[in-house]
Amino acid sequence: MKKARVILPIIAIFVLFSGCSAGKDPYALANDVKTHYNEMSEPSLTARVTADYGDRLSEFTLALAGNEITILAPDEVSGIKARIAVGGVSLVYSDAEVFSGAVTANGLSPVAALPFMLECFRAGTVSSAWLDGDKLTVDYFISDTISLRAEFDAETLSPMAALLTEEGSRALCAEFIN
Repeated sequence: MKKARVILPIIAIFVLFSGCSAGKDPYALANDVKTHYNEMSEPSLTARVTADYGDRLSEFTLALAGNEITILAPDEVSGIKARIAVGGVSLVYSDAEVFSGAVTANGLSPVAALPFMLECFRAGTVSSAWLDGDKLTVDYFISDTISLRAEFDAETLSPMAALLTEEGSRALCAEFIN
């Protein structure tokens, strides 16, 4: 009986101080991600994005703020902005549209990666979800050939990384900068 009086408070303290995601259903957390990003009026994400064109890789650092994307790196194109519109994303430099090259058959470009991923976080169909410590991994079904796997901090729901594949091959990957 004496051991129970000592052990029970220790267990209670452990449960109280363990993370909020501990024991939580990963699908419920994936739904929390949707709610979190749908409640954002001015979404803001920054990530290092790698585009895989098959024969070469291109790396960009992009910042999404509201309906505008700014290229932060590489230096040669730093400062170029992209506007998000109903028809897609267009790069604009000195009032001239710039083409960044599609990495998927449906025309997704590296510059459009962040708004595309944000839309998946908000409304994507979750095909699987699991927790690994404090990391939530969510697989989003996009189409029969395209999928997105995103990793989130299970406590803050901040994205950590994402991988977009087409027909099993890497098309885009993002490492989010918080």
